[in-house]
Amino acid sequence: LQDTRKALEEEGVKLDNKLIEVLETQLKIINNNTLTEKEADHSLALKVADEIVRLEKNISKMDNNTKGIKPLIKGIERIKDNFKANGYDMVPLLGKEYDEGMNIDVINFIDDDEIPEGKKIITRIIKPQVNYKDVLIQRAQVDVSQN
Repeated sequence: LQDTRKALEEEGVKLDNKLIEVLETQLKIINNNTLTEKEADHSLALKVADEIVRLEKNISKMDNNTKGIKPLIKGIERIKDNFKANGYDMVPLLGKEYDEGMNIDVINFIDDDEIPEGKKIITRIIKPQVNYKDVLIQRAQVDVSQN
């Protein structure tokens, strides 16, 4: 069972690496187009941001010794760097204390005795917050754990 799981994880990593290559190519094509601010279509960038979150969540569940995981992590870093270079920013929210004034959508509040009493911590990102040139283009969807 462990050998099968490991083989499946390695195949998943290979597929995710191919996905990163495709996403990098698509981002380069978009970035080469010279659109004005009003013409800018952020749909691909938002899909890429969603995929980054999915990839990072999957990686967090894998054994660090899984074959191919290091190039996958490097690929995600390259995409994030490309994002920043082109005005996009994924706001890091995971592990941050939740404040009701935040401009995010809380999908679930989860009771957790491990959290200090009275604290609310963002413990899962469903959709990341994405800003384009410091303007919000996608609100985050998160789960918040509380005690």
